[in-house]
Parts: sequence; structure tokens; C-alpha cells
Amino acid sequence: MLLLGFLAFLQTVLLPGYVFVNIFKVKTESNIQKWIYIFAFSLFSNDAIVTILTLLGLYKASLMFVIISLECLYIVYIIYSRRIRINFNFSIRNSITRYLTFFNSQLGWDKILIGTASIVTLFYFSLIISNIGTIFYFVDTVYHAHHWNTWAIDFSNNIFPIESSHFPQLIPTNWSISYLLIGEPNVHFFPKSIMPLFFFGNILMFLDLAITSRKKVFFLGLIIYGLFAPVIYNLVFIADGNGDLPVSFFAFLAFYSYLKADKTKYNLKKYLIIFLFASTAAGTKLAGFYVFFFLSILCLYYLIKNFRLLSKKEIIVLIITVIIVLAINLFWYFVKPQVMAAGLDQPEWLAEGYINILKNALHKLYYNFGLPILAFLIITIFFSLFTREARYITLVFVIPPVILWMFKYSADFRNLSFAVPFISYVSAFGAEKIYKIIKNKIDNLVFNRTQEINRITEKRILSLAVLFTIVSFVFYFVTISNPFYQVLYWIYSSINKYYFQSNRIIYFTDFTFFVNVDFYHRTISAIFLLLSAAGLFFLTKIKVRDVLLLVIFGIIVLNFTLFTKENILNCQKNQFDKVDARNYYQTLNTIVKSGGYDSTIFTNFKSILTERIPRDINFIYLSEKEIEKLLNQKATTHQTVLFIKKDNSNKDLSKAISNNLINNKSEILLEDNDYIFLTLNKNEQES
Repeated sequence: MLLLGFLAFLQTVLLPGYVFVNIFKVKTESNIQKWIYIFAFSLFSNDAIVTILTLLGLYKASLMFVIISLECLYIVYIIYSRRIRINFNFSIRNSITRYLTFFNSQLGWDKILIGTASIVTLFYFSLIISNIGTIFYFVDTVYHAHHWNTWAIDFSNNIFPIESSHFPQLIPTNWSISYLLIGEPNVHFFPKSIMPLFFFGNILMFLDLAITSRKKVFFLGLIIYGLFAPVIYNLVFIADGNGDLPVSFFAFLAFYSYLKADKTKYNLKKYLIIFLFASTAAGTKLAGFYVFFFLSILCLYYLIKNFRLLSKKEIIVLIITVIIVLAINLFWYFVKPQVMAAGLDQPEWLAEGYINILKNALHKLYYNFGLPILAFLIITIFFSLFTREARYITLVFVIPPVILWMFKYSADFRNLSFAVPFISYVSAFGAEKIYKIIKNKIDNLVFNRTQEINRITEKRILSLAVLFTIVSFVFYFVTISNPFYQVLYWIYSSINKYYFQSNRIIYFTDFTFFVNVDFYHRTISAIFLLLSAAGLFFLTKIKVRDVLLLVIFGIIVLNFTLFTKENILNCQKNQFDKVDARNYYQTLNTIVKSGGYDSTIFTNFKSILTERIPRDINFIYLSEKEIEKLLNQKATTHQTVLFIKKDNSNKDLSKAISNNLINNKSEILLEDNDYIFLTLNKNEQES
């Protein structure tokens, strides 16, 4: 299953996009732009493939394997026949050395800016790693009426989703590839692994703009986006299954593509790419239609302005491309236009009257951002109006969406998600404007080109590398410890209590703090693991090609050893049980304290036995046979409290529970789904 899941991951994020870029000869200015485009084109292509095959009733695993094989054959062909260079044969040591040389050549404040941007980028790359092997927690994905995961499973069964409401299906179609190839529905690990890539893609766009333009403002935008996003959203949400981060990715990608286009020389292909990405935002979630509308107008403006320069062939290509792109990305708008239009108006989620609606919206902004962040954004967005680069972005992609959100869609802050990278973008320009006013500067703030610095001897470099690797390993082991987890839990709960005043919206099936702390804990641990690995790679002069080969070899070995199908299914089951355990613990603790019951509870539910912070209840594990024996005994000299996970296949346990209830030998304190919490009737037993 692991190998097939990895193949599904490659198909989702890499293979079709790479084919697309080479077939249509899409040119990019940097490697970052190239790989972002490959990721985006892969998602677009998969959406088209899955939708068309499902429409024809041909979406089967066998046909998908054929398509993947053809993609791989084409990639091999272009590499060998056209000599397309995929350069993975470069040394990690040289890359690290170049970065350190650039870093050391900058002045003090520039070093702080670059260092902070580097830490933010590393943090979100570590989130990608730490997210591997986790389940979906977002309620709209697995529980509520909008079952994004259920729609993906429907596609994998070769049928269109029955109840997809007003939601386009780009994300479910891409998730369905994993379910189809592994042959096992509802294994979250593989489709969920792509989700942090959307946020990380926006981080990389800021990074690429900073590197190619050498403007400090884009590093600042990266920092603002990276630091504020976990506050605006939630770190778990960034890595979870939703349409909000993907729509913000495609919306910002369309804008990023426009920034990268040469405005002095009209290139039809580049504007068609902008149009494609903008329409893909609309094909991801309804909110993306806003960006699609305005960027389509922008593309149309440049087209009309340069129409006389186009040849007949280019005009034909233009017409065909627009028709195909719209047919793919707006498919669900054409299939059910009334339902999609109805999604624009949801008054049932809002208060009565505009005054109350506005109050609720301001309340959400205040408690999702907090006063310091909200004040920073308001001030910097205001000053962005006085900058040529950000003024119109603020007037089109920031202020109107915020106003629309306040009065129409403020039932949930997620409805403004597509505007968050634009808010970060203009906020950075606003902050730069404030700095220029204070320092009385006019020109754009740019980085100095790499200058010569004092050379450090190779022996000194190796000594520092060894020390860095050892320290990183030590910190890794510190961060995976229980005391460190408990410190993180205290910090997170304190921020929630004192900064957000316990008003944060809970989006997840695990409604405790634990799942949030888990992600911060794993991500911080992954940072030091990656740093220690980088130190080892530096010392051993290993190349990127060798790392990729090690990863592939490791996946093959793990597929037949630790990560067999049975182990993967058990791991996911344990994570589901952990969610239940954490949620039920809160309820059990409340019942025990309010009812004065014994805080020692016997249970057959292993997942509730331990947690990484001290708790008030002491759980003692008993096997199902021992639970049966306890239920069937005639007397006891002390109060006995049981929390039982019912197993419908164990008839003896079910019978013992039923007999206790019928004979009034026990009192139910809580019964919910597959769980029952009861206390044995002491008087009845002693008689």
C-alpha cells in the first residue's frame, strides 16, 4: 500500500504537471516558479482526467495505471531524446555554502530579515514532513454536510458525488487518485499528505519574488504571511483537508504569474496561464470566482490592447484554450448553475440586520486576529494605499473582499481565505512605506549583491558543521520529550486563554488543545531533525540525487516491512481512537467531578489510558474478559466505575452489559455510540 500511495502522491503533485510544462513548452524564470507550476498544472490536469473518466464511466485503477505509465514513458523520452536536464546531481554542501555566503554578506538588519524568512520557510517545510501519516481532523471533511472526503471516495467508486452542494470538485478529484490506486477507501494518510503544499506554495512564491527581484519587501511579505497565518487559521487547519488554502494558493498563483510576466512585451501564452490559474481558483472553491473575475478582465484588457499583434494561429489557439479551460474549471458551474449561484447567498448563517452582522464580523476579526495583529494589519494596509506597487491590489483584492466578507460571509472567517496572501502582500508594502517615511527614503529597499567576505578555513567549517549537527540532534531529542510537550501545551493553552480569551473557533473532530499541540510538537521536532540531517549531508558531501534515491529505497523497504497494509490501517484506526479518547476524557472528567465518583476508572479502551500531560483520572486497563468478569460478579466492597468500548462482535460482553442494566446492577452515566460509561450499583452488589 505504501508504494501505491507514494505513486498516487507523485501523480497528484508531479507527473502530469511535468508532462504539461514540457508539451506546452511553458517557460519559467526560476526553478521555484517551475516546480510551483508543475504542482499547479498537475492538480488541474488530474481534475480534468478524473472528471472526464468518471463522466464516461471509465475511472478505474487499471486505466489510471496506464495513464501514469504513459506519463512516465513520455518523461523518460523527453529526458533522453530532447536532453531535458533535471539536475539533481548537485551537492547539498555547495548549496548550504552559497546560502551562508549570501547571508554573511548582508548587513545586520538584512541578516535578521533573511534569517527570519529562512526560519519561517523551514518551519512550513517541516510541517509537510510532520503531517505525513496523520488523519483528517477538519469537521467539514469528515463529519458535516459538506463531506469533502466522501466526495473523493465517490469519485474513486466511478460516480459523481451525490450531494456536493455549491462546491467545485478539484480537491476531491485529486484525493480520489489515492483511494483508487491503493484500493482502500478512506485511508487518509496519502491524500492528506498534499495539503500543506498549498500554503508552502504561497511561501515559495514570496521567496521567489524576493530572490528574483532582490527586494526586501517580499521577504517581509513572506514573514507576515508565515507568522500570521497560524493565528488567522490554525496550524492543524493549514495541513488539513479543506478548500480554503487551495483556493488561496491558486488565487495568489494567478497574481504571482502576472507579476512574473513581461509587461513591455505581450506574450499570449503567459496570459493564458494567468487565466488558467485564475479559473482554477474558481474551480477549487466558489470564493475563487472573485479573483477569476477581476484577473479575467485584466487578461482581456491586455488581449484587446495587443489583439492586432496576434496571428490567425494564435487566435485559434486562444479560442480553443479558453473553451477547454472554462469547460474543465467551471464544469460544476455549468452542470448545476442554480446551486452554485445559491451558494453566493447564505443568509441563514448570519444575524438579523446589518448592524448585528457587522458586530459579529468585528467580533470574529478581533478574536481570530487579536488586537495587536489586527492593529498592525489595519495600519500597514492603510499605508499600502500610498505605494504604487500595492495600491490597486489593496483596492481590488483586499478592501472589497473584507467588506463583502463582513456583510455577506462573516459566518466563518475561512470565507476570506483567498484574500489572506494578498493581505500579507500589501501589508508588507505598507510596512515598507512606514519605514521609508521614518528613514526619509524614496527608493525601493533591495539587497546588496553577494560580496566577498573573509574566508573560513575548511578545518574550521568542518568543526562548525560537526558541532551544528551534534547540537541539532541534542535539540531533537529534547523536543520529542514529554517535558517539552508539556511546556508547549502550557504555552498554547495560555495564549488561547489570555490572548484569544477562549473565543477561537474549533474546526476539528478533536476539540481539545491536544491536536494543535501535537502539530506544533511534531513540526518543531522535524525542524531539528532536518537540521541535523543537513549537517550530516554537509559533512558527507552527499548530493540531492543520492537523497532522493535513499528516500525511494526506504519507501520500498518500508512497504514490505514496517508499513504493510495491515500496519497502515491499524495506525489510522489508532489515530481515530485517539480522537475519541481525548474528546471523551473531557466528558468523563466533568461527570466524575460533578458526581463525586471514584477517579479510578477501569476500561478496555487502550487509547484513553495515557496522555502526555498529567490528568485527574487514573485509568486501569482490563481485557474484555476481565470486564465481563467484573460485570458478572455478585458483590464488591468499593465503588467500581467502568468506561467500556462496546464491541458488537463480542456477544458475551454485550450480554453482560445488558444483564447489569436489566437487573439494576449498574447505573449508566453516559452512553454514546460505541461507548458506555457506568458505575456498578454498590448496594445491589453488597446485598
